[in-house]
Amino acid sequence: MQEPARRPILWGAAAWLLLWAIVAGMVLRNLASPTDAVGLRYDYADFRDTTWTPLQDFLRGQLPWETADYQLRHPNAQPFLLYVPHYFALGFLLLMLPYPAAVGLWIGLTTASVAMLVTASMWRWLPGVARRAPWVVLPLSCFFALTPPGKYGLFTGNWVTVCAPAAAALVLVRRPWSVAGALFLSVVKPQVGVPASLMALGWGRWKGVLMAAGASLLLVLPVMGVAVRRAGGVGPFIDMLGRNLQAADQELSSNALPQVDTAHLLGQLGAPGPLVLAGGLVVALAVGLLGLWAGRRAPGSAGQALGLGLFVLLALPNLLYTALVLVPAIAGLVAEVGAGLRDRGSDGRWRAPVVLRLLLLGLLLFPFVNFYRLFPLLGYSVAVGYLVNAICLNLAALVAPLTLRLRCGEAER
Repeated sequence: MQEPARRPILWGAAAWLLLWAIVAGMVLRNLASPTDAVGLRYDYADFRDTTWTPLQDFLRGQLPWETADYQLRHPNAQPFLLYVPHYFALGFLLLMLPYPAAVGLWIGLTTASVAMLVTASMWRWLPGVARRAPWVVLPLSCFFALTPPGKYGLFTGNWVTVCAPAAAALVLVRRPWSVAGALFLSVVKPQVGVPASLMALGWGRWKGVLMAAGASLLLVLPVMGVAVRRAGGVGPFIDMLGRNLQAADQELSSNALPQVDTAHLLGQLGAPGPLVLAGGLVVALAVGLLGLWAGRRAPGSAGQALGLGLFVLLALPNLLYTALVLVPAIAGLVAEVGAGLRDRGSDGRWRAPVVLRLLLLGLLLFPFVNFYRLFPLLGYSVAVGYLVNAICLNLAALVAPLTLRLRCGEAER
């Protein structure tokens, strides 16, 4: 490997080790036991309640998807909602370690995924900066990891810190096995993996999709077979999954969570039910078609990353931490804005697409710099900060097609 190409990788590795040390130091210092009530600021509750406790429950012959019984056995745990259980294979390996060691290892894996995504995005869209100032990878990785979207996932141990970077990597990889690996990891959270898989199919990457589906089924079917047997048959098993989905809906509706998808935003703004459904479908269709068009016409472009990121983030119920999927799109937009600022019209003014792309970049970056916990100091609730984030990301979905439309017009001229 040539020296200029090695430097960003080395700085990316340094960013990973720094983040691992920061997150592990803060989490392990406050780590509660697996059976304690949550409530500490860095209690790593999502790792405990989606991996550690449910897998132990499953190994003991129980059904963690039966929400009511599960919470009776684990009164201090969050409900175990529907994840695609092929990740049990990795989880069983973690169960071989003491709980603090498993937490430390999981922190290493999640911080690595964020640092790798930032490094790869910078190398893809900002290669000049990567060669001249590779050290920039370090502060950028810390920015995306330690501002609200990254911090929210990393300090709770949520699977999204693996799933969202894996989905975003679809614009950075081409080979079928690479696509399969990205989808295999992203589909652990179906609301991330399903839109990513649909986009990959639209781009013609069906080999990778089939490989990911085959590998997932290979690991899922044994788990589901055991679960069906314990539930007493297929019918009771399906009824159990229905109750689990109802519990998931109640969990989202009963808690003030930083949800950003379009349907939730319209509901929060008081829109009637049919408009909520129609608005969610329209925005999902718009950003989905944007991603398909850009992926077909300009694969590896910022437009492709933008369409993928917004489609994954807004089409299905998602929380703020899924915004990590936007990292490649932000890197691509920074490159395009930089090029546009250097290329002014004959009158010395910036052209319209540059202004729109600046606006779009600002809308995408706002949730990363919006420290919504400061809103109470301004006399507003934290929920208002959540709402502002959702508004910015959905406005970005409206602005994004305009920037691509103008870019198409420029190319035709």
